[in-house]
Amino acid sequence: SLACGRSGGMAENGQPAVAGAAREAAEAAAAFHARDYARACAHLQALGSASSDLKLRHNLALAEYFASGARAPGKLLAALEGLKKGHGEGELVEDNSLATYNAAVLHFQQQRIGAARALLGGLYCALLGSLG
Repeated sequence: SLACGRSGGMAENGQPAVAGAAREAAEAAAAFHARDYARACAHLQALGSASSDLKLRHNLALAEYFASGARAPGKLLAALEGLKKGHGEGELVEDNSLATYNAAVLHFQQQRIGAARALLGGLYCALLGSLG
């Protein structure tokens, strides 16, 4: 695991931490796309103390959901809602938008069309607001 996150320090193996983190993230993405969700989770967790990194927490929640067989959409919805609640005002709109979009997809898959539509409507308004 990395000794330093994005600070630009050195990893345990003497390699720059940023390069190690980028490599770990690439491995996580490759594992996820290969549908090896347990390995994707391991790579995401190896990225270190990412409790403040919204994108990493989001990706980990998705990987854990699929690693468990995608059997508990309610648990993923709760995780996505938790990400949105922890979203700071200074963070980029698109960081929160991905969690909102995925929550809408889960609602749609569960045939809760009204809930999905409400989330997507809010997302659309937020997008328009960020453009103007």
